[in-house]
Amino acid sequence: MPPTPELFPGGSWEEAWTGTELEVPYEAGGAYATVEGSGELGVTIDGSSATQIEIDGPGLYKLTDHPKHERHAITLRPSQGLHIWSISFAAGVPTP
Repeated sequence: MPPTPELFPGGSWEEAWTGTELEVPYEAGGAYATVEGSGELGVTIDGSSATQIEIDGPGLYKLTDHPKHERHAITLRPSQGLHIWSISFAAGVPTP
């Protein structure tokens, strides 16, 4: 199954998103974010309890993974100073 296309929440690959909360619906086997800065990134899947990902410099960070291609909504809450450049999604095994 093809995943949701890569998202550039700042509007393009040339501008990062620096807001306080971003909710993204998606269908995939997992989600990743390209993040710049240092701090914590709060991640909530489908309104569940938030997990915190420690961001220690620019890179690609795994937000979540699923055993199969699934539909979810992810909410990101970055600490001040983090820049989110893109959110990409991994292909997953089709759900029967």
